[in-house]
Amino acid sequence: MNMTAWQWMSFGVAFLSFELMFPGILMGWLGMGAFLTAVLVYFTGFTGIPAMVTFLVLGAVVCVFGRKCCYKKCTQ
Repeated sequence: MNMTAWQWMSFGVAFLSFELMFPGILMGWLGMGAFLTAVLVYFTGFTGIPAMVTFLVLGAVVCVFGRKCCYKKCTQ
């Protein structure tokens, strides 16, 4: 359960690759959340459950705000 920053980075690459293969299933947002989690794990050093909770929260936040920003650009 103790994942390093490199493992979170590889999760981000995997999610973004999956999004490229099958567009429209919103894996890109989780990929961005994994990249942000990798940055936080690298600089703070926390691992385990707090890192996973951070990933889930960041994935949801990026999804909500990313969709909101994308929707504003598409409707103008």
